[in-house]
Amino acid sequence: MNLIEINGGERVIEVGVGSGIILAYMLLNGASYGVGIDVNPYACISTILTLKTNKVDEKSDVILCDKLACMNERELFDIAVFNPPYLPGVPKDNWLDIATLGGPTGKEVLLDTIESLRNVVRMNGKIYVVFSEPPSANKLLKELDRLRLRISKVLKKNFFYETLYAVELVRT
Repeated sequence: MNLIEINGGERVIEVGVGSGIILAYMLLNGASYGVGIDVNPYACISTILTLKTNKVDEKSDVILCDKLACMNERELFDIAVFNPPYLPGVPKDNWLDIATLGGPTGKEVLLDTIESLRNVVRMNGKIYVVFSEPPSANKLLKELDRLRLRISKVLKKNFFYETLYAVELVRT
């Protein structure tokens, strides 16, 4: 089962775009326009190359930016995707730390970015998030309730060293 459902014509955004493969997937499967954002210039270059290779670069933009600091809240998207850094720790000035460390408990970047994503996703739009061990269930549910987001789907995959969760949130 695919978690991300593209019906056709959607405007999509991926924060922390990395290689750009998920953004390219969404564009190849019916999204009409996509934006990829990453703080890492090498990730942005990789994304541009992925989009060109898949011939979807003309219906997309890649922006060098920290999370959503560069976005106008009036520019709304139908679908947002975010695979946050989730290891505990405070990033120093290197790309590996920034890509992997999600704050003192590992959840701060996740929760902060979900709040920002809510502001750029249309009503009934979807936010897809991937993370390892979720924040405490009560904290996450309170945060989602405050942001008027509801959990629509959850996929879970166990590995020998961690469990990954993919969650579909719907803006209500």
